[in-house]
Amino acid sequence: MISIVHIYNRWRNSEIRCYVNGQLVSYGDMAWHVNTNDSYDKCFLGSSETADANRVFCGQLGAIYVFSEALNPAQIFAIHQLGAGYKSTFKFKSESDIHLAEHHKQVLYDGKLASSISFTYNAKATDAQLCLESSPKENASIFVHSPHALMLQDVKAIVTHSIHSAIHSIGGIQVLFPLFSQLDYHQPNDQHNYQHHETQLETTVCIYKLSLHPFVKAKLGPKHILWVSLCLQCSRVHITRAVLEQFLSFAKYLDGLTHGAPLLKQLCDHILFNAAIWIHTPAKVQLSLYTYLSAEFIGTATIYTTIRRIGTVLQLMHSLKYYYWTCNPEASSGITPKGLDGPRPTQQEIISLRAFLLLFLKQLILKVLHINTHTSIPK
Repeated sequence: MISIVHIYNRWRNSEIRCYVNGQLVSYGDMAWHVNTNDSYDKCFLGSSETADANRVFCGQLGAIYVFSEALNPAQIFAIHQLGAGYKSTFKFKSESDIHLAEHHKQVLYDGKLASSISFTYNAKATDAQLCLESSPKENASIFVHSPHALMLQDVKAIVTHSIHSAIHSIGGIQVLFPLFSQLDYHQPNDQHNYQHHETQLETTVCIYKLSLHPFVKAKLGPKHILWVSLCLQCSRVHITRAVLEQFLSFAKYLDGLTHGAPLLKQLCDHILFNAAIWIHTPAKVQLSLYTYLSAEFIGTATIYTTIRRIGTVLQLMHSLKYYYWTCNPEASSGITPKGLDGPRPTQQEIISLRAFLLLFLKQLILKVLHINTHTSIPK
C-alpha cells in the first residue's frame, strides 16, 4: 500500500510524505506555487496524459482513495491493516472479516475518514470500462461534471474473494470435514501416501483457522472440534510437527479473537490436552507440545483464564495415570493402561514428557491457589 500525504502551508514550503505499507519511507518540503490561472480538469492514474506504452503502469491496482484532509500515521497504519482487498468507505466496524485491534477500529470508524473521502475508485464498482466513483453520498462532491473515471482499453476489473467468503459460500467449514475421513484412503497401488495426507491435514487445519471470523463463528461450534478430535484419534500416524504447529497457531489465533474463548476451550479439551491423540506421535512432537503448554501457553494470561483449570488438572492427571506411565501398572495395581495400540515413546522419553506435564500441572495449581514456590503449605 502506497500513501502520499500532502500538507499545504500558506507561509512556508508545503510538506509531502510517502508511506509504504503503513510505514514512513520518505518525506521532504515541496515549493509548489499554484497559479490560479492554471486549469486542472483531468487526472490520470497509472498513466501519463498521452497513455503511451512506455509511461503506463503495468500491474494490479487496489482501491484508490483521495482524502480532503491529510492523514496522520495512525490512520495510515490502520488502513494498511485492512489489507489490499478492502474496497469500502470506513463506515461499519463489521464490514471487514479481518481481526483488528480495538484502537485500530477506533481510528478507522470514528467517522473522520469516511467524511473526508473526496473520491474513491475500486474494481468492484465498474461497468465495462467505466469505473464508478464510490465515495459516501453525503460527502460534498468536488467534481463539476461526472465523477466517474474511464479505464483504458486493456484494463480489466478483477474482483477476488477471501477464503472466508469462499468457504462461507459453499456452506461453511463443515463441508471440509470429510477430508479427515480420507486420511487412510488406500492408493490404487495399495500403498499409503503419508506425505500427501500430512499436507492435506495441515491444509485443512490451516483453512479451519483462517475461516474463523465473527461472521461464521456461529457455524463452528464445539461439536466440530470434537469431530476433528475423533478423526485424529483414528489417524494419529499423520500428525507431524508441522500439523502441531498449525494447531498451536490456531490456539493463538483464537486467543486473539474477541469471541474466540469458547472454541479455544474446546480446542484445548478435545485436542491439545487429549493424550489419546498424541501418545503415538513421535516423541519430538509430544515434547514440542508439552514444552509449549508448560511455558508459553500457561504464561498467556488470556489463555489461562479461558481454560477450565480444575477440569484440566483432572484431565492431565488422567493422562499421567493411563497414558504416560513408565511401567505397565496393570500387574501391580490392576489399572488397565491405555495407549498400547501403537508405538509409544521410550521409557526415558516418557520420563521427560512427564516432567513437562507435571510442570504444567504445578503452574496450574499454584496459580489457582495464588501461592508461589517459596510458600510452605502446612500438613
